[in-house]
Amino acid sequence: MSTQEYSAVVYLATSGEWAWRILRSSQEVAQGEGYSSWGDARAECQEILNDHDPEAEIVVETPAG
Repeated sequence: MSTQEYSAVVYLATSGEWAWRILRSSQEVAQGEGYSSWGDARAECQEILNDHDPEAEIVVETPAG
């Protein structure tokens, strides 16, 4: 049922804090930053994403190494 092509990513920002973005067809529609853990960032992202497309996948990008 993901007809709007929503996607989301949680990532470690250059500041050292976790952040997230929600995209619709490659256009950013929401974002958050300043989380101390990826789990907190993912939970907030999921809450916001549920308003757009609860079936969309959230990708967590962890730093290499």
